[in-house]
Amino acid sequence: MPTFDIVCLANSRKYSGRCVAGLRIDGKGWIRPVARDGYGELRFKDYRFTNNDEVRVFDRITIDVVRPQPLPYQPENWQISRRRWTLLTRPIRLQDYAAMLRTYITTGPDLLGNSADRVDAALFDEQPAAASLTLATPRHISFYPKINRNGNRQIRACFSLKGADYDLAVTDPLCEQRLRDLQPGDMLTQTDVLLTISLGELFYGFCYKLVAAIIQL
Repeated sequence: MPTFDIVCLANSRKYSGRCVAGLRIDGKGWIRPVARDGYGELRFKDYRFTNNDEVRVFDRITIDVVRPQPLPYQPENWQISRRRWTLLTRPIRLQDYAAMLRTYITTGPDLLGNSADRVDAALFDEQPAAASLTLATPRHISFYPKINRNGNRQIRACFSLKGADYDLAVTDPLCEQRLRDLQPGDMLTQTDVLLTISLGELFYGFCYKLVAAIIQL
């Protein structure tokens, strides 16, 4: 049974569960541990440690997996085992991983294949995605609330990468909690952030880009 030592770079909302992703310490790229059923979303029992604490961004952890479970639009997926994850270090020393993180930063203008907020899933029928996870360090990022098509409140993030403008949904629960009092028409701007960007599940023929984690540097 494969075991991976990773730095967690996202613990984001996914349907009624979570989507966890991180970079492998062995230098072999991203991994997204997924459940055996549903859309792969993780339940609390899946992403907690033996003390019932949940995994956090910048935790260094060990996870056991069963097998690769790639999708055409998410090649990094691995099916989890039933064993609890192990926390190795909290928090990591960012400087120890700076070189590794820089390797996976997208400078733009394209982000995960294009400069739009989504990718046409039909493209993956011809050629599976090379990646569905990346990092970005925009100079500025602005957050604002919006009511989505289902009538639910949603935090959006606006930023630019080399002249390409992005307006993406945020699925980072810590950011959503922090901005819970932001009112319609309000906007909050920040600098010095590291973003984890993910391609979401297939939705009406498209995979939308999501801001899965906002990390203040």
